[in-house]
Amino acid sequence: MIPDGVRRIARDDAWSWGIMPFALDRIQRFCGTYDTDSDPKELSEQVARLFSAGDCRLGLWVIIRDSKVVAHMLAQPEPILTERGPWSYLLIRQAEADKGIDLRQDSKLALESLKQWSKSLGLNRIVMVTHRNEAPMLRRWGFQPFKSIMDMRI
Repeated sequence: MIPDGVRRIARDDAWSWGIMPFALDRIQRFCGTYDTDSDPKELSEQVARLFSAGDCRLGLWVIIRDSKVVAHMLAQPEPILTERGPWSYLLIRQAEADKGIDLRQDSKLALESLKQWSKSLGLNRIVMVTHRNEAPMLRRWGFQPFKSIMDMRI
């Protein structure tokens, strides 16, 4: 039985090894669902490598309900190519919760954990790209407009 709640996935946590395949599956599905610029296989392999190495650049949280992963959040310091910093900001690459489950309290806990981790890396700015309406990110979580991403298909 996996306890309900928020967990940060970490190499030195034996529980994390068992839940990692489910987290990697969610990461891959997120790429397809939201038409991200990340290749699903490459991103999940990168996350698996960072996890296996115990790399400090991996920020991965899950929310568990009834022994199932019902939400995940993936974040990394940017630029990720720099192994030990200095980094410019923390990028939330993915954040998704299953529909129909009230995860507001656990989501707040996950965001607070992310903020603490960000500070531990010496970062005080968190950036997120949303594929949905930005209004909830403004209202609920306090994100502010930062940059615009423009796109042109040719």
